[in-house]
Amino acid sequence: MPYRKDIDGLRAIAVLAVILFHFDLGFPGGYAGVDVFFVISGFLIGSIIIGKVEQDRFRLTDFWIRRIRRLLPALFVVVIAVAIASYFWMVPAHLEEIGKSILAQPALAANIYFFQESGYFETASEYQPLLHTWSLAVEEQFYLALPFLLPLFLRWGNGRAALGRAALLVGIISILSLAWSIYGSISYQSFTFYMILSRSWELNIGVLLALYLAKTGPITCSRPIRETISFAGLGMILACFATFGVDTPFPSYTALLPCLGTAFLLFANSPPANSDTSPTLLHRLFSLPPFVFLGQISYSLYLWHWPVFVFYHHITLRDMTLIDKGIGIGLSLVFATISWKWVEQPIRKGTFLKSMRPLFFATGGAVAVMIAIGLSFSERNGLPDRFSPEVLSMTHDPSTHYRIRAWDYYQKHKTFPTLGASPEEAERQMLIWGDSHALALLPLLEELALEHQTCLHIAAHPSTPPLLDVYTERIGKPFQDWGDLVLDYAKENAISDVLVHARWRIYTEGPPDGDMRSLVSTTTTHSRTPAQAEEVFLPALKHTLETLEEQGMKVAIMDDVPFQPKSVPETVILAGSRGIDPNTLGPRREAQQTLTRRIDHLIQQAIEGTSVVHLDPDPFLLDENTDRFALLRDGKILFTDQHHLSPNGTRQVRPLLEPFFADPRTADP
Repeated sequence: MPYRKDIDGLRAIAVLAVILFHFDLGFPGGYAGVDVFFVISGFLIGSIIIGKVEQDRFRLTDFWIRRIRRLLPALFVVVIAVAIASYFWMVPAHLEEIGKSILAQPALAANIYFFQESGYFETASEYQPLLHTWSLAVEEQFYLALPFLLPLFLRWGNGRAALGRAALLVGIISILSLAWSIYGSISYQSFTFYMILSRSWELNIGVLLALYLAKTGPITCSRPIRETISFAGLGMILACFATFGVDTPFPSYTALLPCLGTAFLLFANSPPANSDTSPTLLHRLFSLPPFVFLGQISYSLYLWHWPVFVFYHHITLRDMTLIDKGIGIGLSLVFATISWKWVEQPIRKGTFLKSMRPLFFATGGAVAVMIAIGLSFSERNGLPDRFSPEVLSMTHDPSTHYRIRAWDYYQKHKTFPTLGASPEEAERQMLIWGDSHALALLPLLEELALEHQTCLHIAAHPSTPPLLDVYTERIGKPFQDWGDLVLDYAKENAISDVLVHARWRIYTEGPPDGDMRSLVSTTTTHSRTPAQAEEVFLPALKHTLETLEEQGMKVAIMDDVPFQPKSVPETVILAGSRGIDPNTLGPRREAQQTLTRRIDHLIQQAIEGTSVVHLDPDPFLLDENTDRFALLRDGKILFTDQHHLSPNGTRQVRPLLEPFFADPRTADP
């Protein structure tokens, strides 16, 4: 396939959209730039395979060697850079997770890894510098399947008939993938977002276009028609970038807009039958040197921009200003240019590692190094010896319970996990119902349960609101019956006391990044805005609390804990290394009260007319000397990230929760 400058220009648009989205510089739907890349990749790879098969020159080994030369060198350099930076700036728990993400790279499974991690404590992207490689893994998995299937399809017949039959089969696969993508975006959102099953149709749009052009030959439509199609395609893409948001169902049917827009641009700017026909305006625009250059470095730029963003946050210990964002993007461009010129190009063009033997050993060596680093980080507990015992004692406060998932446990054992006294010997049966914030309380709750001869039943599952008859788009409709299951379990197991705790605000307002998939919905009201979610939340919470009390259970509801501006362990390490008191970096109480005013009012409304005990943890988590919420107390962190209490953090609220264990009816918050 001849080189097309306009495709590099289109790549430039895609990568710029992704970067501006991540650096919060407009383009709220800029994440769809990844989908533009998917269509381009499908088109180019499909065109290459079709051309080679038609010439009877297609070889799997040649195809994969080209992919290795194209993808591995820059990825390897970025992984090494991330490993080095993480070694110096990431605490052991987070370095251990980064090690696992590094291991996922040579396994071509980064998307699978990040899907599996997405539910645990709502894994914070701020300490996942390789999070963006999920999309690379999707492409890599596609490259494993396509060179087997497409040549097979093309050999069922001759000439145009074979191309038509291949297009039909690829189309059927694409329709099935799109159908799953639409369904899964509602019921299995995280799985659908990350997995090749729901993304392959996007790459296949490019393959279908390549098959169409191979069958019909150079396009013959007039210049005005090509201009119209070209501008329509760009308009569709820009509309996504400008109007989509993190609350847009995605990929789903909404991804048709950027994908079809990309296909329109690729089609309208394909070489016409009449070579004398002048190119379209957008073809000439995208072929300008700045666009072409950005497109040429787009792969390296995509790889570098996210680690730069992540580590810049760690180094500065503040939210990024406009100047900071400019510096971050500038650094990304510098690193990408160096990577493209001195790593990508020499190996891709064969000026370095030209023959198979050195390429084979270099590839094996790169894979071995990534595996060695990943294992070193993940199997050695994040290398805690990097830090002095004093620093380590402050930041190392792990919970052994945070990976409990009540839903998964129930599916396997048909009961909930328990802590404290055994169900048979306990004087009281108590239930903790909530999400990962409830799980974070377990170190303290286990101590209290043992002290008060209580069996603590755990009905806590990450990202799952403790409410009857609701669900969130993030966890899907199958969890709508979760509340009924918990209620039935409580009645069957003679539960006398229920503590309800969650990250409440996320279910009515969404997280700080604006992701609305966590808003609570019902079968009749699908919440897209906080106002809609509030209309669902208030009656659902009131109904839940009243139902529990009607069953004779004593109920307490605990407000959410403060939200810290940055991951606390890294903040403590970096602040300590600069002689800064970490507690001076915590959020002010007044600012937190402003953030939680709406949800506090909703909870207060829900408990009116009930005997529910209302527990407020804020006074117990304030710094003793300032009006800020503390990051450290007694020489240890209070939070494991931005919003989950550490075991030491839970100990601070012991005076709040212990009376509930003694007698919840008389607990005095």
